[in-house]
Amino acid sequence: MKINLGCGDHYAPGWVNVDAISNDAVNPDVVADITEKLPFQDIEHIYAGHVLEHIPHDRVSDVLRRWKESCTAGAELAIVGPDCDRGEVMVAAGQMHPLEYELLLHGGERWPGDAHLWRCTEAETMRLAIEAGWLCRAVPVASLFGTIYPLVSGVTWQFAMMCQKGTDEEV
Repeated sequence: MKINLGCGDHYAPGWVNVDAISNDAVNPDVVADITEKLPFQDIEHIYAGHVLEHIPHDRVSDVLRRWKESCTAGAELAIVGPDCDRGEVMVAAGQMHPLEYELLLHGGERWPGDAHLWRCTEAETMRLAIEAGWLCRAVPVASLFGTIYPLVSGVTWQFAMMCQKGTDEEV
């Protein structure tokens, strides 16, 4: 089973698209609170593109742990998100407008829940995923194009990581 968690307005054909809301802009297959126990078992692939920054920071590790509990052994989790550290560097180098950085930092607020609740970075997201028991490695965002994962954009201020559900001995 392939799950696109927090799909927002990015529906991925061939995946079970899940979001907390359904409206004119967001039309998931399943409406569910992805911060609680997932309504699925035997998940083999999770895509979480621009999701974790919408969850309160102090809950992210527990949420990632809950996702892991619904997965098969060896399941993969692809995480893509905004890297505020990269954004700051890009602003300083004149490669990003400060207003674009503010959007990266705070979110689009296009619908309820579309706000960033913490200063998301690759390093902090990696720490939280490892704390939750995932085996993770950073990957170039562009490396996800052409894979099974429904990456929408390759903008340079994003980070990507691939995580795997390991055994208790590996974690």
